[in-house]
Amino acid sequence: MKILLSAYACEPDRGSEPGVGWNWAMELSAKGHDVWVITRANNKPVIEEKLNKLALTNPPRFIYCDLPQKLRFWKKAPGGVNIYYTIWQYIAFFKARKTHQIENFQLVHHITFGSFRQSSLMGLLGIPFIFGPVGGGESCPAKLRESYSTRGRIIDFARDLFNLSSRINPMFWIACHKASDIVCKTKETKASIPKRFHHKTSIALEIGIPYKDSKLSPVDSPYKLLFVGRLIFLKGGQLAIHALKMALEVNPNLELTFLGQGMEKDEWQELAKNLGISQKIHWLGHVPKVEVDRIYQDQHIFLFPSLRDSSGNVILEAASHGLPSICLDVGGPGSIVDDSFGIKASCDSKTTIEEASRKLSEAIIELSTNSELYQQKCIGALDKAKNSSWADAVDAIYAKWAKE
Repeated sequence: MKILLSAYACEPDRGSEPGVGWNWAMELSAKGHDVWVITRANNKPVIEEKLNKLALTNPPRFIYCDLPQKLRFWKKAPGGVNIYYTIWQYIAFFKARKTHQIENFQLVHHITFGSFRQSSLMGLLGIPFIFGPVGGGESCPAKLRESYSTRGRIIDFARDLFNLSSRINPMFWIACHKASDIVCKTKETKASIPKRFHHKTSIALEIGIPYKDSKLSPVDSPYKLLFVGRLIFLKGGQLAIHALKMALEVNPNLELTFLGQGMEKDEWQELAKNLGISQKIHWLGHVPKVEVDRIYQDQHIFLFPSLRDSSGNVILEAASHGLPSICLDVGGPGSIVDDSFGIKASCDSKTTIEEASRKLSEAIIELSTNSELYQQKCIGALDKAKNSSWADAVDAIYAKWAKE
């Protein structure tokens, strides 16, 4: 099949959105499709360098486009990336239409940005159009927003308004109307799609993990918990610290490591100090990918109480190293983690900070004091990773198209 992949974010050897764009392009090509990718021009150097090193027999082909230099200042203004992205979508559509007149694509697929708010015009090409997987409909439970900094509350309030405004965004309605398939990452995002389009809306994640033959971590002393991600309010590090405080009262043989950088670091460190557990927490900052893999292998439990993530590739990374996960039952993490390899703390709009922290601490205590249960979850984590490849993610959406 001749596929045009719209991937604003697309870079090799990266995580998050850039990694999604790149891995979907590579996986579709590996399955024998004739893949063309339209992406930003500034991605070209790293893409071309990587393609030269790989020397593939069926590499994806790339169409690069960007705004004129004089318009790129939008990206640096507060909230400017949204304006920049919207203008880029118009430019990308006209470039795609011109290419389509020559190449006659059979399918067009919008993959990044993976947010229902930041939509696409590619459905106007007049061929089958896949929109997603997209997220963005997830929202932090109301009472838990009290754990946010003032900055975090303002950001989430603005995000709520942005979500509501999508209902009057012509680009969003065009994408939904023209899509053959609308794929949402979570049930929360599906609820944000107008009901008239639910007959063509499904739920599937966009992430995957390369399978590795990992070994289980030894259960030794101290018992190590790991958090990987940006140190920002929505990742729930503040809840992880409160939960550790509670868990230490039952099992003092615990330590927590934060891996990442972010604007909330100072506030979280101050919280740990006020709770009297600073000596139990390690702050490693940003480290190279090779070092991250080594750190995973030296841990026991992955603690990721994210409050509104749409997916959560770090959960799959942790699982690939045999680490069970503890999360809140919200958003992407709540969709990914199941009883076979983790524990989800139930959570709703009335759940308080203390209640959520207590539930997380109970999960920590349960896994750190029950070796038989812990080993079962470790085995389940490796099984989860084995069955969560990029190929699996692609097959979940393209299975129906392979039959047509």
